Amino acid sequence: MQLIADCSDGFNEGVTKTGLYLIKPKAASHPFEVKCVMNMTGQTVIQWHHNSSFRFNKTWAEFRTGFGNRDGDHWIGNEKLFWLTQSRNFSLMITIKPRGGGIRNFNVSKFIVLSENSSFAIRVYDAPGSQSCLSQYNGTQFTTFDRVNSANCAAINGSGWWYNSTCSDCNLNGRLYRENATIIGPAIWNPENDKILQTEMTLVET
Repeated sequence: MQLIADCSDGFNEGVTKTGLYLIKPKAASHPFEVKCVMNMTGQTVIQWHHNSSFRFNKTWAEFRTGFGNRDGDHWIGNEKLFWLTQSRNFSLMITIKPRGGGIRNFNVSKFIVLSENSSFAIRVYDAPGSQSCLSQYNGTQFTTFDRVNSANCAAINGSGWWYNSTCSDCNLNGRLYRENATIIGPAIWNPENDKILQTEMTLVET
């Protein structure tokens, strides 16, 4: 298989195995490895958080390049998100496993991350009636504890994210729920108000 621009290319070429693949979006300066989920369509994983001990309390530089294990808990990297979303149009699929059981899926119909010069601000567009709480964060800049772009939310919650002034309502990089543990800065995704056990974020080409 030739070098692909994102996971959808692999799927369109007949690849059906979920795993790690080397991709190079048109805007990227070099290829990089991502996890591709190949069920029904080729989804490019940008965040995977299943282990409650894994932390997203990282520096600006770490969020820029990405961190974690691509085959486990990780953040793809904000620079890579910029490269991907400047090269093609994507929706954002959010998958949440709440404490109450089952799997909840939410979709952001259009998701764009701007360059570092714009502090990796996001542009999000939702269909009317969407239950994505991220839509209210359109235009917000990314914030880490060592680069504050909106209040001091990253230090308060212990995780880098696109925050508004409230520091709440939407943060999938927060800490996962653990029974009988006091959680400061929990993962939250309204209207899914139950305690969150797992989160996944994937890009789907549109």
